[in-house]
Amino acid sequence: MMKEIKTEKFEGIAVFVGNDYYDFAIKKSEFLYPGQNVLTYKSPVIWDKYQKEGWSWETKCESGMEILGKSTELTEEQCANIIPSLVPGNVLKSIGVSVLYPMFNSDRKSLNAKTAFASLMQSIGAYSVNPYGEKEPEDISDLGAFTQMMRQKWKNWKQAQANTGTWLILRRVEG
Repeated sequence: MMKEIKTEKFEGIAVFVGNDYYDFAIKKSEFLYPGQNVLTYKSPVIWDKYQKEGWSWETKCESGMEILGKSTELTEEQCANIIPSLVPGNVLKSIGVSVLYPMFNSDRKSLNAKTAFASLMQSIGAYSVNPYGEKEPEDISDLGAFTQMMRQKWKNWKQAQANTGTWLILRRVEG
């Protein structure tokens, strides 16, 4: 799964990858998509409860992309090069993204680039943690208004969970 990221300072994509994937690279495919650019990575293989050498994977990738890193591992400086200039208050006016403080910055007194980037990722539906909680809410049969509200909470959690995990950030480069 891929999601577009576009701000006044940055154009790129977020690619959903497994939490334990590693050894990321962009190169020409030799196997699945001969001659096309692909994002390659490895995942550990568990075989009879023992971890073996990683398996290689390929995902199609447009040309002119550069790997920045996993979204949760980007530095303050890398995040600052993605998000627009920080503005006072709780709104990034230039892209219309409300900073979701309850999840990322409960004191509402400071805003740093990593906090703003996490909020930007959440605004495109790419989560490192599920904003609706760690535990899946109980799915209740439809018995009226209250249960409809609880069912909607469960649906929101399910949808967010499908987009929760590790996101690899790729930047478009010119030329």
